[in-house]
Parts: sequence; C-alpha cells; structure tokens
Amino acid sequence: LQKYIKLISLGFVQVEFKIDIFTENQSFHKTKLKIQNYINRLDKKILVIIDDIDRLNFPEVQLIFKLVSLIAKFDNFIFVLLFDNHLVEQYLFDNKIEKQYLEKIIHKSFRLPTCQKSNLTKFLYDGLKKIFEENDFTQEEISLFFRLFDYQYNIKLQECFTTLRNIKTFLTALKFEL
Repeated sequence: LQKYIKLISLGFVQVEFKIDIFTENQSFHKTKLKIQNYINRLDKKILVIIDDIDRLNFPEVQLIFKLVSLIAKFDNFIFVLLFDNHLVEQYLFDNKIEKQYLEKIIHKSFRLPTCQKSNLTKFLYDGLKKIFEENDFTQEEISLFFRLFDYQYNIKLQECFTTLRNIKTFLTALKFEL
C-alpha cells in the first residue's frame, strides 16, 4: 500500500497539493477515506486521458481497465479512454472474457465515424506531395511518381492505407528514408 500511496502523492505534487498518508496500522477502508478527503479538498475534477489502449498487449489492456475501475471508485475522477473498440473486444474474446466486462467499466461511450476512403486518399497524396517538395523533387519527378503510384494504389496499395494511423506511419517512415 505504501508504494501506491507514494505514486498517488507524486501526482498531487504537480498541483501543489501535499498528501501525507503514511499509516502503518490503519485499515484499508480508513486509508481509502483519507485519500478521498484529500481529493475532495482539491475541489476540482481530475481528468485522466488514456490513449491508444488498443496498441497495448492484452495483459496491459487488462491492467489499464482494472486500474480505471479501481480509481474511478473515488469521487471527482473522470476518465477518457481512447481505443479501437473492435480490437479491444477481440482481445477480450480471445482471452475468454465476456463483452460485458467493458460495460461494467465504461459508462458512456462515443463511437467516432470512420474516415471516408476519399479523405484518406487525399491525406496520403497531400502528405506525399509535401514530403517530395520538402526534399527538392522537381515537379516532373513528382508528376511521374503520382502517375505510377496512382495505378498501383488503385489496384493493390489502397488496402494498406485503411486508417489515418497507417498513413501517418508510412509518411513518417518515408520522411526518414529520403
């Protein structure tokens, strides 16, 4: 318990709030109440944003959800969890955990619409053009590239660029290669 109290204390130091919960013989319930009193004295909501949960391996995903579940029992905590729902549900399914597991932790979910293929293609082409221009390619070289790339993109490559993340990763790698 002392290890976790020290971690919690470090977070509150950032907002100039000192917590002193060093108790040897105090019950877990009393310690929890003491922590809640400190949180209440802040007189503010605590927003925690966790992104890219779907990029973690399953034990890490499970740990994140367990931590959120435990910490959310304290008042004044708001969590924003960002992840690809399909991937996380697949993790749960693969590990024989029921879908309702998430429903117990996540009280309100918002589904973002998928990006249209035309917008993804425009983002990719704009990114490629910008990289080529930054690397002093001539307009003739850029035009030749796009004529050849268009054909390959429409036949096969389009399958590789299904998300903004895929495209950004590709463009970043290309920048470093040129």
